[in-house]
Amino acid sequence: MSKTIMELSAANNITDTATLDSGTSSTIYADLGGQIWKERVVQYAEDSRYFDQFAVVDKTMVGTGTKTVTIPKSTSHLTITTSQTEGDVRTITEMTNLDAVDLTVSASSFKYGEVSVTKQIFMTSTIDLIVQAKWKIGQALAKDLDSAIVTALESGASSTSTNHAYGGDATTPATLAAGDTLTPDVIADGMSILETNNFEPKYLVLHPKQIRDCRKDPQFNNASEYGSNVVVMKGEVGEYLGLKIFKSTNVPSYDSADTDSPQTGSAWSADGKKGILIGTLKGGEACAYALAWKEMPGVDYEYDKKRALHRIFYDQCFVVGVIHNAAYCFLHTTDS
Repeated sequence: MSKTIMELSAANNITDTATLDSGTSSTIYADLGGQIWKERVVQYAEDSRYFDQFAVVDKTMVGTGTKTVTIPKSTSHLTITTSQTEGDVRTITEMTNLDAVDLTVSASSFKYGEVSVTKQIFMTSTIDLIVQAKWKIGQALAKDLDSAIVTALESGASSTSTNHAYGGDATTPATLAAGDTLTPDVIADGMSILETNNFEPKYLVLHPKQIRDCRKDPQFNNASEYGSNVVVMKGEVGEYLGLKIFKSTNVPSYDSADTDSPQTGSAWSADGKKGILIGTLKGGEACAYALAWKEMPGVDYEYDKKRALHRIFYDQCFVVGVIHNAAYCFLHTTDS
């Protein structure tokens, strides 16, 4: 007897079946028929969504026919003339430092996919394969969003020192050398870049290999400096110099000779990573980039009787845009 939608939705957090001795890629009657499977699948770890936590989030387009949302921003600090001559008309300072970022939905903004499970496999497995499919869909939802944000940040970064700090004494990816790994000095340089532009360094997203460098450095490992491992935000692994630190394999990764495009255009001299340091306004408000939703993430299910397939659908639609490219900085370091 097939399960109802409510039953299919009851379980959660069970993942990939690809590494089982008898897997879903094989012929059902050859590999699955008559076997007893363990109910719990050993999970294969994947990234979750982090970068939306640091964005200006707008949902005004959801449920409407609107395809563009405008995010206002200031382009510079406005200096008001306050020194006046007694008896004269005061000097007028015109408000000329405002601009806007338009986030417009296009065909590529719509992300959707599907995972299916055959009736035969589903009915001869003690594992709830629908839950496996829902987990994979959820990971795809998260991966798409993080990847889109990172791509927007790379595209919005200038080729000047505004958005870049380097390991060792390097000034470009081409001048990085072996041993130019992540150090407190690199983080301090990045923080200084943001602070020079009057932004407050707040979040640091690092690749696991950069986290490795933190673990090996005595200055990071000092509990009074690095902080505890108490999770305060989703994915947070620690704190350093007031920065909340996150670990993600979604940060940019480059092999030796890869071009650092679309940023510096320089070829990397060695395998390396670009951690992302994200700033806020002085009050802690997000300001570096915006995330505008058109369709909130959704997972649907239906049973296709004609094809004898259990089908799980994934849909979401969003647009990402950089607001202030001086409010974030990439930390270029080598893997070893």
